[in-house]
Amino acid sequence: MDDDSALRELSSFAQQSTTQPPRTETPPVSSSAPQSRSEGGDDSKSTQDEKSKTMQEQKEQAWDKVKKNPHDFNAWTQLTQLAEKENNISSIREAFAPFLNSYPLCYVYWKKWAEAEHTHHTEQAIPVFERGIAAIPNSVDLWVAYITFVQETLHMPDQNVVGLYERALAYIGNDFKAQKLWQGYVDFLTGKNMHRECCMLWVRLLLTPLGPLKKMYDAFVAYAATRPFSDLATPQETEEYQAALTSHPEGEMETDDQPKQSPEALEAHHRGLVMKAREALYQKTAREVADRNAFEIKLKRHYFHVKPLDAPQLLTWHQYLDWESRQCCHHGCCCAQLGPQPHPQGQCCCAGASDQCPCA
Repeated sequence: MDDDSALRELSSFAQQSTTQPPRTETPPVSSSAPQSRSEGGDDSKSTQDEKSKTMQEQKEQAWDKVKKNPHDFNAWTQLTQLAEKENNISSIREAFAPFLNSYPLCYVYWKKWAEAEHTHHTEQAIPVFERGIAAIPNSVDLWVAYITFVQETLHMPDQNVVGLYERALAYIGNDFKAQKLWQGYVDFLTGKNMHRECCMLWVRLLLTPLGPLKKMYDAFVAYAATRPFSDLATPQETEEYQAALTSHPEGEMETDDQPKQSPEALEAHHRGLVMKAREALYQKTAREVADRNAFEIKLKRHYFHVKPLDAPQLLTWHQYLDWESRQCCHHGCCCAQLGPQPHPQGQCCCAGASDQCPCA
């Protein structure tokens, strides 16, 4: 499914699931109500008017600042905060849209804007999330917020949710800190009893250098213990098992060269081979995680901010990028087990690389 089709699907479901706040009738005011209550109400209204006037003055001052200096980040954030306090969707749009045009990498504000649209029962939450994703497709947190919103708010068919997770993995699946996305996908498939698909996702996960890889591998081992061989095995591993099963028919005469094995024993043997292969994937990826950790532990900020990075972190990023460029190809591009994987833009990340790269 392409991005335009996905957007149409999501927007359709957003519209269907949008609910309107219940209408309430204002009860008539009793003519016998004490006069003091009316006076108290007037005082409350006066106080509220004063607060609204003060907020309006603050908004005007903030707007004056950004008009004089469109790069005044503090003034922009003040505007968005005032709009949120005002809790009026028109004011929120008026503040957030130009702010995010100037600072599109501030993923938190895309999330806030989309959630405000949903709170005010509009149909624009999904389009706002999509605009955010288009502006900053490498934000793990924004993708996770988007998918979480879709899962908790829209009653979408499972294949649409799977499609959204796959879109996210195509962009940021290889991020060292993308464990929330992977874990969310695993939990979704498990919750839907899509165990075969989940086991195949674990194969991809074990090929991905994620920060908490050891913890995730332990979770996989515990999960695998509850699943049959038919769920765990890849198509190639299933073929090998079927071939072995055919060569050991039940009731076959036992010989010295080929002792008879029951189907159960044969399946247990191949299950052991599958788990051994998964451990080998984990061990290989764990070595890359260790290499990356040498850089990751020195980085304190993985998100955009207007404040420049300090010199040590900037140096670490340069060293990290130099190291990355020396790695011919990575799991998001190709791997021996899964074959070539397309880049989100349709071009291999190793295009133009040396002849030694299988993707070149």
